[in-house]
Amino acid sequence: MEGHGPQRPQAAGVRGLALIVLAAVVVGCGEDGEDAGKPKLETTDAGTRIIGVTDEKAGLEIEIQNDSLFVTPTDDAPESTKELEGELIGASCRDDGRQGVEASPQFPVYWREKSGDWGSALARQDDYDRTDESRPVLAEHVTRCELFKTEPTGKPGQVVFDAENDTPLATATFR
Repeated sequence: MEGHGPQRPQAAGVRGLALIVLAAVVVGCGEDGEDAGKPKLETTDAGTRIIGVTDEKAGLEIEIQNDSLFVTPTDDAPESTKELEGELIGASCRDDGRQGVEASPQFPVYWREKSGDWGSALARQDDYDRTDESRPVLAEHVTRCELFKTEPTGKPGQVVFDAENDTPLATATFR
């Protein structure tokens, strides 16, 4: 029986170490799992559905809030992106086609001077007659958006871009 007394502190130490290692493994699992690095759809306390991603190369944070698209230059945005500030850019978004949702394949995104970003309602081509309560928000269904530099048409306030043939300025993959 004397042999059991001195072994208990060691056994407790080994068990404690095993728990620490197990805790580290469990905490680390979330970081390297299947969803690591993927954008997450979040809901604010007010019920706004938000999903966002950053295009590091373009230096743009691209976020969808319910049915609105916001594009913010990052602090380390390249000069080519900074040169577009104040200009109209174009967007093309795709959706998953579920619940009758259909995002417009091409729409303008306007520079907002006060907030220092671009913003636009995501253009929709689905059933406008549905009530707000029953109509799903695009943040839940948009899978990808591409942003484009635009070209003037010669008419004030009008620009054009070709989502089929132009190289995107930035790309956001949400799902």
